[in-house]
Amino acid sequence: MAADWIAKYSSNLDIRDRREAVHKRYIDAYTHLADRLATAPSVPSTTTSTAPKNRPTSPQAIPDDSLRSALATANTARATLSVSLSTAQSQIAALETSLATSTSRITHLEHQIAQLTTHKRDRDHELREKSKLLEAVQDEVVGLTLERNLAEEKVGVLEGEGRRLRGENEELVRRWVERVGVEAEMAGISGGGREG
Repeated sequence: MAADWIAKYSSNLDIRDRREAVHKRYIDAYTHLADRLATAPSVPSTTTSTAPKNRPTSPQAIPDDSLRSALATANTARATLSVSLSTAQSQIAALETSLATSTSRITHLEHQIAQLTTHKRDRDHELREKSKLLEAVQDEVVGLTLERNLAEEKVGVLEGEGRRLRGENEELVRRWVERVGVEAEMAGISGGGREG
């Protein structure tokens, strides 16, 4: 808190110095005039009896023309400084308005950045989860493909085994039929030999 008023005081001094620097020539002219008038010797009056009798005269009297000139210079400087002060105050008001607008805009943009950051973080999390799910599905597809291939191989082996067994069975049936036929023939031959 202590540094705040020091900074503000220092800032105000800087502003005053800049303002006075703009009008330095008027300030210097007025100071020079005041110094010259303070150290000027008294000017004897050149007027004769037409001068008013009630005017006080002093040994350090200042000429009226010098006073009028000093007053005119001071009034001109005061008017110029008043205009400069009004201009500076208008500029300060405009800058304060601009600062308030900029501050509001910055606050709004910071809020948008926070929202977008949250949205991006959520989107990244969602994409990571979808990527994991996709990998799991791909792994499942690969596993099922391997199982199908193994099953197809087993089916092929079993079909081959089935064909071999059918062939063996047919061969056994054919040989059995031949044997039974041969035995029947033999039995018929041997049965016919007994009859004869």
